[in-house]
Amino acid sequence: MYTDIRPITKPTVIAFFPNAGLKEVQILPPGCAEPEIAYYAIFDDVCVFSGINNLYGGTSGWAEEYIQNIAKQEKRKVSQFIFYDLQTFAGELQRGRGQFSFYRLEFKYDEGELTVYDWVREFCPPEIRAIFADCIGVPEYMLH
Repeated sequence: MYTDIRPITKPTVIAFFPNAGLKEVQILPPGCAEPEIAYYAIFDDVCVFSGINNLYGGTSGWAEEYIQNIAKQEKRKVSQFIFYDLQTFAGELQRGRGQFSFYRLEFKYDEGELTVYDWVREFCPPEIRAIFADCIGVPEYMLH
């Protein structure tokens, strides 16, 4: 069983926005035939994304591409968001149903080059777990 040993930091406050539906974003890694896919939701200046297939490394392997594609789809600058990666069984092969980790992505964006340099583990708010329940793999009634 996969265990993440990094400490959980104090959570960033995320207000619940009931109309924040899931959207889809795709990336096509170089030399790959099929796209990697993630779902994401926007909460004002917070964006949470979660992979739903893991063909070429999942969201952690392609975080920069996901961030750039989400910002482009939303017609906003990368710097206007705080990004979170919700890693679940749907997008990470080493996780079972109901297992997930929630990471705030630390990144720098200089001269057109985006680099994610840290995944800071945080507590995942129940509202986020409910919105991404299908990705996590636990019935919604068990998330509260």
